[in-house]
Amino acid sequence: MPTTTLTDLRKNALTELDDLWSSVTTAVATDTSTLKDDKLQDFSSAWVKPDETWVVLPGGPTGAGAQEERRVASLGGNVLTASRPFSGTVQSGVPYDVTHVFKPSQVETALKEALPLCFPHLCDSALDSSLTVLANTYHYNVGGLGYYANEIFRVEIEVNATATGYPYETKYGWWVRPDGYLEFAPEELAGRVGKKIRLHGRKLLAFSGSPSAVPIAAPQTGLLQAKAIWWLANHMVASKPRKDIERWQALELAWAKNYDERASIFGMRPPTSVIAHR
Repeated sequence: MPTTTLTDLRKNALTELDDLWSSVTTAVATDTSTLKDDKLQDFSSAWVKPDETWVVLPGGPTGAGAQEERRVASLGGNVLTASRPFSGTVQSGVPYDVTHVFKPSQVETALKEALPLCFPHLCDSALDSSLTVLANTYHYNVGGLGYYANEIFRVEIEVNATATGYPYETKYGWWVRPDGYLEFAPEELAGRVGKKIRLHGRKLLAFSGSPSAVPIAAPQTGLLQAKAIWWLANHMVASKPRKDIERWQALELAWAKNYDERASIFGMRPPTSVIAHR
């Protein structure tokens, strides 16, 4: 199944906004609030706007950990200083991104918010094994598990640990009630107390996993990026000073048009292995 990470989508959206500078550190930092990169010497200290410039380490200070984001305080030579410390010393060879208008995590929020707006009709097959068979209990709440319209198309119960082969047995004596409860015929759960219940169903597209990703690829990623940029501009209109509103309204209108143009060219065809619900 083709997938695209949230990091890649963020970088693509920022590139479309001409608000991304990416590089890799060239030396170990001297403390936890800085990073070193010889390519930064191409810029003057004025390149950093302390209230607007952000740096994000997608893999943290080591390049292999969790993402960290900081406001940039200053730039001097090959040293970029963050407004507060990272979780550790930034090592050499660590990728990082710098933005001057949009906070990177804000763009990621926009992508998450735009996903159901862009693809409200697409679901992905999903498994859930969070339920366990309880004694003398034949109904289980599935309403909060995120399945589209509580639609489940297959239910399995874990077999005994000594069994060989496939560790789950498909059950047929069940139904989903209008109130979101999965109801079993009593004989289906006989002798299965403590065993896992595995559900197969459909969930609306969402970012998941580590690294966070979504099961779409180009050209659908272009649609998502356009919708996310529109979402960003729309929220900027509501939060920026009056003197800046016209600028953000223009960006909002431009990306609404851009999204419509991309949708007319590429359509809204489901990505491979993704289900279109009606």
